[in-house]
Amino acid sequence: MPASGLPALIAMASISSASIRSSLTSPASTSPVAIVGGGAAGTLLALHLTRLHGIRVTLYDGAGAFGRGAAYSATSPWHRLNVPAHKMGGWHADDADGFLQWLADRDGGTVQSHGHRYVERAVYGEWLSSHLFDAVRAGHVQLVTAQIQGLRVKPGGVARWELLLDNGQRHDAHAVALCQGNALPRALPGLANHPRSIGNPWLARSLSRIGKHDAVLVAGSGASGVDVVLELLHTGHCGRIHLVSRRALLPQPETMPTHPAAPRPFLFDPSRDPPALHDLYRTVRGAIGTDLAASRPWQPTMDAVLRQADVLWDGLTLVDRARFLRHVRPYWMVFRQRADPAALAHLQASQDSGQLRRTAARIASAAARDERLHVTLQRAGQPSATISADWVINATGPDERIALRDDPLIANLLRDGHARINDLGLGLHVTAEGEVPARKGRQTPALFALGLPTRGVFWEVTSVPALRARAAPLAARLAERLLRDGPR
Repeated sequence: MPASGLPALIAMASISSASIRSSLTSPASTSPVAIVGGGAAGTLLALHLTRLHGIRVTLYDGAGAFGRGAAYSATSPWHRLNVPAHKMGGWHADDADGFLQWLADRDGGTVQSHGHRYVERAVYGEWLSSHLFDAVRAGHVQLVTAQIQGLRVKPGGVARWELLLDNGQRHDAHAVALCQGNALPRALPGLANHPRSIGNPWLARSLSRIGKHDAVLVAGSGASGVDVVLELLHTGHCGRIHLVSRRALLPQPETMPTHPAAPRPFLFDPSRDPPALHDLYRTVRGAIGTDLAASRPWQPTMDAVLRQADVLWDGLTLVDRARFLRHVRPYWMVFRQRADPAALAHLQASQDSGQLRRTAARIASAAARDERLHVTLQRAGQPSATISADWVINATGPDERIALRDDPLIANLLRDGHARINDLGLGLHVTAEGEVPARKGRQTPALFALGLPTRGVFWEVTSVPALRARAAPLAARLAERLLRDGPR
């Protein structure tokens, strides 16, 4: 039976229910490292710490989605990875074919035969969580289903943290790594808490209330918006679907040759200073335009840019970073966050039939009248327009303003001065090694971050290759701190 339709933990059939129950409920003693967030970021860091450095880890996740997080808990078979399987790699840098080999062992065939599959995200979650539960069975990782409400520095002796759990328990750790996943989208104007406005489309059965013939407005045309539309289409929705975003851009298809080509050389000379934003934009746009004019795939060019993304981002001034977020990011994401060509073809077919309509506009306001939602759209240089719908789904992506995030732990750390917001306001300030420095004049035990809490300091923070690449040096730095400051 394929695992794509199974809940996250049931997919771990090789693990006895007793061992899972024990690992999820037994109280944690003092742990060398507490990892907050059990998704891909937390899992990859846990694997690097335990397997490469022999450090015991306790992993905390309020939803209990260990090894999967929100991204890889989706059970619908049409929710697939947005890149071919050969781009996912293994759990560490020297295991480039780890996922492919697992697919071949699981489904038959060879490593090469699975390279260009667009695998269900739940299947990738099954593979990642299988590695995690191997470490659980070996006694290297303990899982705790609880949300961390706050951290306090324990006085006296070796500096360490006291973790305050939402179930009233208190656990100790010598070091803490913040690996929380996506926040909810920013509320749409006039639609907060409205019963016919769905603010979290990833909540189980959140779309089940929508009638088959209801008119639906989906806000956001990126990866989340595409997933929502696919969910509606695949489950037999027949009503009109309005897909609305400021530019109405869809992710570009991930089209690759039958056999993966050698990586394209860097677009920017690593021996020279990174370019300013204007030169970066002009060079990337020109290179992709040259590819298109020559009828060759542009994806390897963009992949070469992505391999330099952090260096390029680090070389931008704060003014240029803010300008990138305002003006360039939407176009960057179209080429960076690609999609399965088959999924995009399905959307195109629904557009051709007239069921799906894409509109470039900003949602200015909304009001309920006659049991429907009337959404006012503002288009650049045009009069405002109104769309009436039975439902509005917010698929605009996570709100990255960390100060407004509904996370008591982050609020606690900011209030107590153990962390501070980065200059762009998107995440926490972190060092190049991922360490979270305290507010000026304060000393804090080992506190680190990986993934979305580092947005703004780093740019590529959510893709598996980026997480894997940053987990390795972060684990090494954590091991160094533990050897210096406390026992393993």
